[in-house]
Amino acid sequence: VEGLTSKLTEKTVAFDTFKDESKLEIENAKKERDQHVEELTSKLNQQANDFESYKDESKLDKENLLKQHDQQVEELATKLEAKTNAFEESKLQMKNLIKQQDKQVEEL
Repeated sequence: VEGLTSKLTEKTVAFDTFKDESKLEIENAKKERDQHVEELTSKLNQQANDFESYKDESKLDKENLLKQHDQQVEELATKLEAKTNAFEESKLQMKNLIKQQDKQVEEL
């Protein structure tokens, strides 16, 4: 009986040790998993923030390009208006010159 009790005690101690080691392994695996999830979540959040920043910068770039384009169009419209006015003025001067020459021809 003593031999069996001794073996049983030995097996119980071995089983308890195995059980404790298994619990530790499971706890460590859970901690590693939680840490890995935390790292991935952090990376994902950083990527989301980077994307939002990129989106905001792209929006600003687009707005700036549109403003610049509008300004260029405005400048071209102003130049075109000035040239049109100069052309109309020149055309009027030519008409007046022709009228003046026609009068001179009539007088002769």
